[in-house]
This record gives sequence, C-alpha cells and structure tokens, in this order.
Amino acid sequence: MSTYDDPNREAVGLEPIWTGADTDPTDPIPPGEVEPEPEPEPEFDPSAHTVDEVNSYLAEHPDDSARVLDAERSGKSRVGVLGE
Repeated sequence: MSTYDDPNREAVGLEPIWTGADTDPTDPIPPGEVEPEPEPEPEFDPSAHTVDEVNSYLAEHPDDSARVLDAERSGKSRVGVLGE
C-alpha cells in the first residue's frame, strides 16, 4: 500500500511521496536501510590501567590473558601484574 502525501499526485499519475505512515514504528531500522555492523570493542591495553584494574581484567577474561601479559611484558612490565 502506497501512502500519498497529496491525493492529487495519484490522480495525475505522479509517483507517490513516501511519508512513512505505513511502517512499523517499533522497527529500529527504517525500510531500505541496512543495520550497521557493531563496532568492535577496543583491545584491553594494560598500560592504560592500574595494576588492580589489569588483574581484575585478567580474572574476568582468562582467554585474553596471554595477549595482555605479553603487552605488559613489552610495556610497563609491572611485578604486580606479572608476578615475576
């Protein structure tokens, strides 16, 4: 169903002007638009955090510990993080 902003347009054969009246207002993506890809979260940078924050991150993200510990070794190399 087309929605005309002016019924005279239809009477003279002009293309309808879409007003959005026939869309679902709960749809977060308007018709014809593509949902954007979510931006990836930036990698955790241990040098930008305190020892306590780094250790908390490591406890919560054990799968990322090798990368974070390597970054710490090549950066600040803090004993409180590396335990060395």
